[in-house]
Amino acid sequence: MEKKDGKRSIGPIVATGVIIIVLLFIFVNLIYNRIIDEANMSAPGTGETYARHIAMIVGSPQDEFWQDVYKHAKEDAAERDCFVELKETGNSTVYTLSDLMTISIASGVDGIIVENDGSEGLKEKIDEASDAGIQVVTVLNDAADTKRVSYVGLNPYTAGKMYSEKLIPILKSDKSIKNIAVFMKDDRVDGNDFQIFSDINTELMGNEELADRVTITAVRIPKEKAFGTEEVVQETLEGEIKPELVICLDSMTTETVYQSIIDMNLAGEVQMIGYYDSPNTVGALKRNNMLMTLVISTEDMGAYASQAVSDAIETGRTNSYYAVNADFISSEDVR
Repeated sequence: MEKKDGKRSIGPIVATGVIIIVLLFIFVNLIYNRIIDEANMSAPGTGETYARHIAMIVGSPQDEFWQDVYKHAKEDAAERDCFVELKETGNSTVYTLSDLMTISIASGVDGIIVENDGSEGLKEKIDEASDAGIQVVTVLNDAADTKRVSYVGLNPYTAGKMYSEKLIPILKSDKSIKNIAVFMKDDRVDGNDFQIFSDINTELMGNEELADRVTITAVRIPKEKAFGTEEVVQETLEGEIKPELVICLDSMTTETVYQSIIDMNLAGEVQMIGYYDSPNTVGALKRNNMLMTLVISTEDMGAYASQAVSDAIETGRTNSYYAVNADFISSEDVR
């Protein structure tokens, strides 16, 4: 250390001390802000604070059906001092539902609302979240063999009965319908789509008048291909055995199938039963280009999902199953 006029220079010591104090202040400030943020979190872009953070993870977040579910979940959660964040699957980087579960677990959310689409590793992530103390609620498609705390949606057996009750009178009155194609994104044997298909098939094959005349086929929509839905739909409609009636079990497939029928000039030749009452679907009903569509209450699904996860966070208890309202509407209901 330098000496000036026989005395030690204290300049470097003071400078070092100042730097240490500044760094310590910054560190303490960061910790303090983190504690405050965790105790009183802010909803992005709103400035509003909330006590709990809930992630919502679904396969098609931009779909009108899920946007409506999210809207109602967010509104209900706000009344419970919770903020619901709809996770995006990405544009340039495509995240799977398992990826989004991993991100949500790492970020320490309080609860997760997730659509079980049957994708690889998703059930394990549900259990991982539960083990981390995060309450998980499944919507639309259940994962009963996981540690999820609740399921919000339709009972697939009930849904299958609903379809059958509408289908049988149609098939008996319109003998031109011999081949039916049911489009499904989740063809797992224990998945909702397959169970609905199986129940419809059982009811039709158990009807003496229809058993030998009508054939019903399950058509899988691949999740792993970007344009898989369009390809499969066109191949089915142009196939050697063309269906006279198609049934869609989700809203995005409904939009794709309807557009394909129009583009291929098959309106009037191929009838369809859709899913959800989006503006396009309602328009198709009004033009008699669709027999009917199944409408699930997005208000029920969103609000019940928020209630289930909030109750589980607050009390550790909630109902294991929340049934949502659902019914078919036809052209007569939208005039």
